[in-house]
Amino acid sequence: MFSVLLIFQLKGFCQLARQDKFSTFGIIARDSIEKTWGCAIATDNLGIGQYGVFEIEPEIGVIVSIAYTKPDYPIKGIKMLEQGYSLKKTIDSLLSIDESPQYRQIAMIDKNGKTLGYTGNLIMSYTYAGSIEGDNFIVFGNSFMNDQVLSVMASAFRDSKGKLYERLAKALISAQNAGGQRSGKMSTALCVKKAGEHGFNEVDVRVDYSLRPFDDLQKLIDKKKGIEYLLKSREQSSKDSSLFYLNKSVELMEGWTLMYTELSKEFYKLKRLDLAMKVLKLGIDKDKLFRNCLPWNYFLIGYKPYDKEISKMKFNIHDWLEALNSLIETKEFIKAEKTGKDNLSKFPDSSHLHLLVGKALEGQDKITEAKIYFKKAMELDKDNLEAVEKSK
Repeated sequence: MFSVLLIFQLKGFCQLARQDKFSTFGIIARDSIEKTWGCAIATDNLGIGQYGVFEIEPEIGVIVSIAYTKPDYPIKGIKMLEQGYSLKKTIDSLLSIDESPQYRQIAMIDKNGKTLGYTGNLIMSYTYAGSIEGDNFIVFGNSFMNDQVLSVMASAFRDSKGKLYERLAKALISAQNAGGQRSGKMSTALCVKKAGEHGFNEVDVRVDYSLRPFDDLQKLIDKKKGIEYLLKSREQSSKDSSLFYLNKSVELMEGWTLMYTELSKEFYKLKRLDLAMKVLKLGIDKDKLFRNCLPWNYFLIGYKPYDKEISKMKFNIHDWLEALNSLIETKEFIKAEKTGKDNLSKFPDSSHLHLLVGKALEGQDKITEAKIYFKKAMELDKDNLEAVEKSK
């Protein structure tokens, strides 16, 4: 039997084989209130979100290099802005040592929201291309189906509300709905970074290959919004308001089975066991293997629909640890103590089981007894750092 291995380098996908073909569009922007900077971009090639296409540095700026992409442009350009170069001086400096400036398209935004774009004359000759600058944003692109796509993208962003990632997504999808680019579509990416969040991106989603990349991007954006609704539900002062946001979160989390365990926990805290179980059933219906995660929602023990789902499961030590964690997280300390102690005879050498029994006792202010279990957990495993700390 013979097999064929196809090897390719992604860096070439933004540098098209023929230099008279260009195929990317997007938007970069700044939110001066939230102090966020971001980029949303799409193309008919693979992996538009790869390193070297755009660079975002909060409180410095954003730089994008498309058409015949030059990956060191965003990296070098950000360093120039950091050194105090103006946008124009940065672009001029990059182009001055470029052997093919007529094939480049660049978009920039600085720390103050000033913008500047550059489109090589060869790109302008072959396609509808260019950029439109606005207040704290610039839209750009090439190979458009018509001369309205850019203006539609700009208007969609200008007229939109919400967080920066939502506005960027709306602008990008609006551009596609207005015609997009002549050569089709294959990948999209959206990234937003916030000042002060070193090492973490507020949003970083990408679709590297899809026949419907904009639909897939929207699904990823929905998941981000679903998390926000989940967090918002915890902030509400009324049960009805909390339930409203949780139900909205469930709608947007469709298919993300792992999050169903978290949503179930939140419904349980609101004493809606029916909804807590309903969301778990959504997970099971979506993926039968999700049933293996049911120990994570052991706080539902005693509720007949849940008991029925786990009746044929055989819990191992890892399942019981998850079960105890779920009881402790929902402050079911008495149930956690009983469950833990019932299992100590089966797993007497488990350091973490002793630790969790101690935490269940600690939650009931049985500190003296809790210390006994913490000490035993430490003796069983000197590397159980939480047990070591609680034993002091």
